[in-house]
Amino acid sequence: MLEEQLQTFSLLQKITVNNEAATTHYATHHHCSIPMGGQLKGARGVQAVAPLELTIACGPACDYRCSKASRAKLCLKDCNVCCQRCQCVPPGTAGNKEVCPCYASMRSSKGTPKCP
Repeated sequence: MLEEQLQTFSLLQKITVNNEAATTHYATHHHCSIPMGGQLKGARGVQAVAPLELTIACGPACDYRCSKASRAKLCLKDCNVCCQRCQCVPPGTAGNKEVCPCYASMRSSKGTPKCP
């Protein structure tokens, strides 16, 4: 029983370390803010940090995404709608939509791509 609990705790530590590294990398490159995760109480009172959730800061991400658009106001409006729904904005000022499948798949009422 104790051995299983130690294995579980070890796995939680590995997940937490990998999650924090990936979260920090993603947040740095995608203008995210990272709320603190809760704590899990394991065997014999040992604690581990729960996985963190990402919340993207749509304003700065869309400001950059639309910085070279010819119709900046329309681009910002659509980008912010897409960002709020998908919690993702592709890197760069154009293209790279494969990084955010939700963003890439959103369509306007006319059937054209909604997200810039």
